[in-house]
Amino acid sequence: MDVTTIKNQEEYERRLTQIEALIDLDPQPGSRDFEVMSLLGLVISAYESSVFPPPAEIDPVDSIEFVMDQQGLTRKDLEAYIGPAGRVSEVMNRKRPLSKEMIRKLHSGLGIPADILLREPASADRIEFSDLPVRELAKRGWVIASPREATKRAAELMAGLCSKFRIEPELQPAHYRRTVSPGATQADPHALALWRYLILAKAQSERLDAGYDPQSIDDDFLKQLRGLSRLRGGPRLAKELLGQVGIHLVFEPHFSKTRLDGAATALVDGTPVIGMTLRHDRLDNFWFVLFHELAHVVLHLPNCEEKWFVDDLDAEDTDAKEYEADFWAQENLIPSETWEGAHCRVTRNAQDVREFARQHGVGSSVIAGRLRREVGNYKLLYQMVGQGAVRSMFEADLLPLK
Repeated sequence: MDVTTIKNQEEYERRLTQIEALIDLDPQPGSRDFEVMSLLGLVISAYESSVFPPPAEIDPVDSIEFVMDQQGLTRKDLEAYIGPAGRVSEVMNRKRPLSKEMIRKLHSGLGIPADILLREPASADRIEFSDLPVRELAKRGWVIASPREATKRAAELMAGLCSKFRIEPELQPAHYRRTVSPGATQADPHALALWRYLILAKAQSERLDAGYDPQSIDDDFLKQLRGLSRLRGGPRLAKELLGQVGIHLVFEPHFSKTRLDGAATALVDGTPVIGMTLRHDRLDNFWFVLFHELAHVVLHLPNCEEKWFVDDLDAEDTDAKEYEADFWAQENLIPSETWEGAHCRVTRNAQDVREFARQHGVGSSVIAGRLRREVGNYKLLYQMVGQGAVRSMFEADLLPLK
């Protein structure tokens, strides 16, 4: 067999067929077949090095995108190697790893080196520090630098922040619930990422009273948490109660160009973290956001690929996980069977709202907020939702760490 330099894709595919046939023969060292197989390996490797980007710089998705560009392929073409369109989308968005069968088909069908396909895909949330809104970070006092200097020293300042507060530089995959209506201004992903860094920093710097046990979030606990909504200092007491069962509740204002209410995640050791912005400074909003994010802690963080749930709760979201979190929050604040027969839903009267709240052990602000949302009238019961009553309880928590 004449083993010559590979000049094009057709020759490359022919050489792959030849070396696979020789591998199946399992030739002995010193034999002619073994020598030919070794030479084929060298010329194949040389061709792959000339065609593909340096292996150390790419992951499986990068390599697939490169081949698609070279061969004029679309995602539809990938279905022959990866599976249905939904699965292709998950792989290309780095939400699903390649299976062994996918790797085999991509290697034999598209000629992508197997060693690249076997690598762990890079995070879908890869962030360059230089893209983050560090000017606003400096204005808040998180780093000691003028806004202009912060822009120049972004990578240095963020690396120092990650080191100081023991944050992993690479953020974990996130599920975003965000406004997607036509004409809506979309949130800046870099500002959202920076907010996530700061939530992690605050959680890492906070000592809790106990370790987290998922069994602690039972009906008795939820009843106790819900009951705090009746008290003047309920939000502050809620933070203390969550700390007693090993859950961080931390606060950081949202950045400009974002619409963000809260998030749920976990530290490396599995300790849950609930982050809130207090973007809407109202008691009804505080309690719904808290229970919504607690739903993600209970229902989704232990079982889902996403390790962050980041929410704009003004957005209408048809995602199943967000629907589940909304429903769980509503049911644990005001069960549907109780709400269905509520007289205050008919009268929309402040006195009836207070009476219903008293009977069912929940704050009247929670009832008023649900009623306002249900009828779509946010002028209704305005005096009952605790406007301006939350942020003042957490002034120290909203400040940057030193």
